[in-house]
Amino acid sequence: MFRTRRLVLIGLLVAFSIVLETSFAVPIIPAAPYLLYSPGDLPILFIAYLFGFAPGLIAVGIKAVVFVLIRPPDPVPLYGLLMHFLASSAFVSVFYFFSRKKKVFHVVLGLALGTLARALVMVPANIFLTPYYLSTIQAPPGWTMEQYVSSVRKSIWPVVIPFNLIHSGANSVLFFLMKLALGDRLSSYLFKKDIH
Repeated sequence: MFRTRRLVLIGLLVAFSIVLETSFAVPIIPAAPYLLYSPGDLPILFIAYLFGFAPGLIAVGIKAVVFVLIRPPDPVPLYGLLMHFLASSAFVSVFYFFSRKKKVFHVVLGLALGTLARALVMVPANIFLTPYYLSTIQAPPGWTMEQYVSSVRKSIWPVVIPFNLIHSGANSVLFFLMKLALGDRLSSYLFKKDIH
């Protein structure tokens, strides 16, 4: 019965994550309206917190794949999938490793370091991957690779870092508030012994 409850809740949380990712996306950086905040990582944090690293990382992968499949067509879908996975997995993985003791201090530390990890990981990810993506889709058209690289590098401090800090920071606050509201009730339900 516990295994059934576990699988059902993980499935529901993954589905909820996909709904949030696709339905509640808003721009948060005026200079880059194409970068959208969404609370899709929120349910994934609960999966990692309640069930462990592997389920959390698998959930990140599923969310990334489904998101790329159902979003508007992209000429280079692998780019979106990879960037999505790198950002969320960095956040969720670091959060999990620091919050395993389930104490409030460790949860807050995990959220803070996970937020920082996402921002740090996405700096080299953008520097090395985004110029090739922009070159492939020719945005802007007619630029050389050096111009694309220069443009991306100039966006790191004013766009990439603030976006990722705000994105994961907001999800961290939401997770912490929801965890406080739920208390131990969710864990008690999941891990309660069945009476036959």
